[in-house]
Amino acid sequence: MIKRTLILVLLLAMAPAGLAQEYPRKPIRLVMPNAPGSSIDFLGRIVAQKLGDALGEQMVVENRAGAGGVIGMESVKTAAPDGYSLLAASTAAMSIIPNLRSNLPYDPLKDFAFISPACCSCRWPASSRCTCLTRAAVRRCSR
Repeated sequence: MIKRTLILVLLLAMAPAGLAQEYPRKPIRLVMPNAPGSSIDFLGRIVAQKLGDALGEQMVVENRAGAGGVIGMESVKTAAPDGYSLLAASTAAMSIIPNLRSNLPYDPLKDFAFISPACCSCRWPASSRCTCLTRAAVRRCSR
């Protein structure tokens, strides 16, 4: 009886290590809700290349343009929440369109998890400096 209990305890202790899986194990999909050649597409492809190199896994860039970004946003919303579908969203799809349309198939605050801002924009030449907001701090960047 003690021998069985000891084996059971050892097996249960090793179970979390057996269940742990490395990320990523397959290509990661980066959805662009804009047309190919747009500024979001250009920036997203640069980020995808660098992120793929850092993770050691292929990044697949998928353009899902249409309806002001709604089609691409909905495709990521309905994807499995496993971390293999990322979204390069624009200000229009995340904040402007939700204020213009009441029947969107997604809620930008509830259906997506923020990872990181990819860039900040400056009002140049109206101001000679811009403010970049991140989670960690607010920093000033000069042009």
